[in-house]
Amino acid sequence: MKGVTTTIVPNDRGTEDVRIEAAGKDGARLAKEIDAAFKEALRTQLRNARFSGQFHVIVGSKTPLAERRYVVPVVERARLMCAELSTGGEPYRLTLSYEGKPSLHASPVGLGAATTRPSPAEPVDAADGRSARVWIGASVAVAILLGAAWWYFVANRLPRSLDFGRARLTRVSSWTRDGVTGGSYLLPGDSPASATVRLNALSSASLTSAAALGAWAHGEYRRSRVRTYYDVDTGSEACRLDTPASATPASADIHLEICRSGAGRAVCAEVTEPLPPELVTTCEASANPEARTACFNDTCVKRRQARADALGAVVAGLLAQ
Repeated sequence: MKGVTTTIVPNDRGTEDVRIEAAGKDGARLAKEIDAAFKEALRTQLRNARFSGQFHVIVGSKTPLAERRYVVPVVERARLMCAELSTGGEPYRLTLSYEGKPSLHASPVGLGAATTRPSPAEPVDAADGRSARVWIGASVAVAILLGAAWWYFVANRLPRSLDFGRARLTRVSSWTRDGVTGGSYLLPGDSPASATVRLNALSSASLTSAAALGAWAHGEYRRSRVRTYYDVDTGSEACRLDTPASATPASADIHLEICRSGAGRAVCAEVTEPLPPELVTTCEASANPEARTACFNDTCVKRRQARADALGAVVAGLLAQ
């Protein structure tokens, strides 16, 4: 690869790390090369008994500052992949660092400061006292309305980005319906159709209990056009396995949801991730309904164990907004 070099370097623990050095003026192209280099190194090092699990991505100083933004989403996706593979022993980790002082493609721009002087307030004539009182009353009413609107906005607001584990997800859509505000979050550069992880957040100052907001979310799910394989909902937590009605089991997804309440409102966070194609096929091939349910339940339990901390942190962060 033109702008990327991969080397295996020994560390002070007697094992080996992967070092991926990258530099170039085209950030989009460089990001693709880093992604390909990481996946190739991962594929080969999984069979290396001396591999420490450590990946180091170093972006060189020849990469302009404005072009580095293309690298970050690739690194975040790689970190999610590392987290998925860290099932025991040495965890897989990836670090990102920058060498030297980046080149800047920008011209200095002078900024002028402008100041204005407030004009003195004109005195109110005594004859206009009644009008003044009317305006004061109207101002109080407007203030009350604005205060109520402000509380509704603050209680239902959703942040522009959320941290899910070690990944930073960005809000790509938002809406408000039935007193509930919702938003969808993806890794930068991902699209809803091909996202490796999707996070949905709900916030409501109308449905103030976790169970009420969870029930609302479940009702919305039941109206969606999906083929459901498994759906367990306790009111404050849920796990669902499904695939779009028009798709094959190869595109099945798993949804984990947690709802909590506090400070006069309730919030929910749901993470959606694709399932391995063979999992649904294996569970569906079970001889009886009980075995099929047990197979899907086992999938939910394992995924919940892997995602509980990250999802719980998202909910806690939403309540703290």
